[in-house]
Amino acid sequence: MQEKSLNSSKYRIIIINTIIFALGNLGSKLILFFLVPLYTRYLTSAEFGVSDLIMTLSSLLLPIMSLSISSSVLRFGMKKEYAIDSVLSTSMAIATLSAVFMLMMNPFFKVYGAIYPWRWYLIAITILSNYLEIGKSCLKAENQNRLFAELSVIQTLAICLLNIILIKNFDMGITGYLASNVGALAISIIITFTIGGLIKKINIHNYNTELSKMMLRYSIPLIISNVSWWIISSSDKVLIELELGASSLGIYTTATKIPSLMNVLLSVFIQAWNLSAIQERENNSKGFNSLYNKVFEAFCILMCGSAILVISFIKYFMLFYVSDDYYGAWIYIPLLIVAAVFYAFSGYLGSVYSALQKTSHDMWTSLIGSIVNIIITYYGVKILGIFGAVIGTVISYYLCYFLRKIDIGRFSIKTSFERSNYVNILLVMFCAIITMISQHEYYYNLLIIIFYYIYNRKKINVIIENVKYSLNYKK
Repeated sequence: MQEKSLNSSKYRIIIINTIIFALGNLGSKLILFFLVPLYTRYLTSAEFGVSDLIMTLSSLLLPIMSLSISSSVLRFGMKKEYAIDSVLSTSMAIATLSAVFMLMMNPFFKVYGAIYPWRWYLIAITILSNYLEIGKSCLKAENQNRLFAELSVIQTLAICLLNIILIKNFDMGITGYLASNVGALAISIIITFTIGGLIKKINIHNYNTELSKMMLRYSIPLIISNVSWWIISSSDKVLIELELGASSLGIYTTATKIPSLMNVLLSVFIQAWNLSAIQERENNSKGFNSLYNKVFEAFCILMCGSAILVISFIKYFMLFYVSDDYYGAWIYIPLLIVAAVFYAFSGYLGSVYSALQKTSHDMWTSLIGSIVNIIITYYGVKILGIFGAVIGTVISYYLCYFLRKIDIGRFSIKTSFERSNYVNILLVMFCAIITMISQHEYYYNLLIIIFYYIYNRKKINVIIENVKYSLNYKK
């Protein structure tokens, strides 16, 4: 990043979109984050673990059953040669066929006894999530970013209110948790397609067979990619439940909530960056490599700084965040945050694949990471318990980041700030290790925070300047 203000419309668009998505996603994720004390109070660790397992399995089934078609909606919806009506109608037809197939899968859920009693909730959440993702992708393609952000808040408020009513007031336990998610998804879909004006665009006559082939050609490699990411991020929950039991899964689930909130920084930024990256490629911009480097460097600095701060205070935060039965989960969080950093970097590079329409490269890099994750986690859980799953997650995310960084260089896209990035990564890792093993970690972590700021202060000032410029910008 140049040591001067980058007052360009390209950076302003990314910053403004990031702020818009953050207002929606951060607010909504914070609400869900602070619902964890409700769950840990009214659900046993076993119940909490099983309820989270249902949502985890839904995230696995979604890309498979949906054929990851929502990703194609965004990519092809931003192409000038295709009408958004045709893109939406075609994707909705594919989604409906997927929903019918999903319903037919009901008998097969008997093979997993832990989730069989809740199979209808699992099916409903998966089908509704697909329709909602298509609608949200269409809103982004049409630049209705504010409505997209507002929908995230509405969906989360619905979950929050339904949780309080069904879990706290009616004491419905897991049933209340799952019913809340189904209800919130249904409400969000209605608002998306009515207020967003999408329902008017859906017409069977707008279905385009040739377009459907191109959309599926783009999205099908992402099925393997998304399943691979699920394996890395969530298969450890299944292995823990099978090997260590539902109570251990509840503890591990609690530990993953903090890194999941860290990943909100990734999701809101990646959404904004993905739109800009696609626009740059669609406009055949020659400055894509420069934009990639400057934005990536700022992203790395912010992710590492956030990780160091969260790790430094995690032991004290967990004292009042969860009940005593769940406090021991803190020991797993520092390394999970390190994993979240590598996941963030991999996600950024994945957006470059999307812009370049190289989804097969997204597929094979994540597939390698998932295979390594299964091997390490399978044996690690047997030997080290929950720590085995944590170590497998860290190694797998780093491997994906490393492979993508090397692979993207083949497309003449070079990273120009390797040394500074590795210094920041090492600071995050030192902070995590010290927090886990030291009784006086606050002294060392304070030194790490000070060194991090001194090392990055010039670049942090440039980032702040650009944010101020974007907020004060007047046409």
